[in-house]
Amino acid sequence: MARITKKYLGSDSVDSTKVRFDNDTAFRARDAADSSDIEVFKVDSSDVFQFLVHPQIITSASGDNDVLTLKDLNQELEGLKPKAAVRAATTASISLSGLQTVDDVVLAAGDRVLVKDQLAASENGIYDVVDGGSWVRSSDMDELAPVDEVNGAYTFVQEGTSNAGKGFVQTGSVSDIGVDDLTFIFFNSSSNLVGGDGIDYSGSTISVELSADPYLEFSSGALQAKVSPDLMATTSSGELADALQVKEAIDSAGRTSSREAFTLDATAIANGVTLANTPIPNSIDVQPVGGPVQQFGVDYVISTNLITFSGDLASVLEDGDVIYVKYVY
Repeated sequence: MARITKKYLGSDSVDSTKVRFDNDTAFRARDAADSSDIEVFKVDSSDVFQFLVHPQIITSASGDNDVLTLKDLNQELEGLKPKAAVRAATTASISLSGLQTVDDVVLAAGDRVLVKDQLAASENGIYDVVDGGSWVRSSDMDELAPVDEVNGAYTFVQEGTSNAGKGFVQTGSVSDIGVDDLTFIFFNSSSNLVGGDGIDYSGSTISVELSADPYLEFSSGALQAKVSPDLMATTSSGELADALQVKEAIDSAGRTSSREAFTLDATAIANGVTLANTPIPNSIDVQPVGGPVQQFGVDYVISTNLITFSGDLASVLEDGDVIYVKYVY
């Protein structure tokens, strides 16, 4: 069929009523060498408009309905990239082949494993287990182009003694898989947690913050009251003893309870008062007449048997005030 070349068409001689293509017939254009036609687009038999070549967009998208370029898409995808969960994650450098046990998980062929502890960090990544052969990088974590699957990738671990339930994210910049180091660090949604009063949060560890002179302590990893064993006598049912039983326990242990009263003057307020005996740790109650029991380390401190006043207590004491001190020695 003969072609009508442009020299036979006058300007504006063809309008929208003069051009129509049959259904499922492509619009064609000549290639640069004028050697063949290139099919560009068509409306197919389902009345769907189709591009038959990859269109290139000269400018970046700016409107809500604009088409994105691959460059625009990659920029939008920059940041954390979620990956399917892995069954297990390593705790040390391993041989990347065959069936083996990782973090107490007995692996099977096809299992996904997060490898994060290789001596050669370039070997790290997410792998599929191969029975009797070398492991292969998982298909969602083995390319940097056309879409970067590696930088910013994160995944969660399903099983394992050390890693079950944990999330890990790849950090740093990787431009060549298998050459550049892949580094994974622990993270999960709790990374946004902030320790409240008395709670310290670091990485995957939550701990209790104790004051410089606490009334609590840790024993074999358990939190307990920091008091003399003599004061922790219990009944046969394991309950703490009442005051009489505590006194009996103190007496049977060769300890003595004491209560001393001090009428204060300016010197005592400034320099402290001296007890007749040296108390055992954490057995002291200091209480002004008409006032509450004071807090050790805040309102008073003790050195051997000398009690000195501090904080708000020191600022409100006056000549003639009476202080009672109860203690065990």
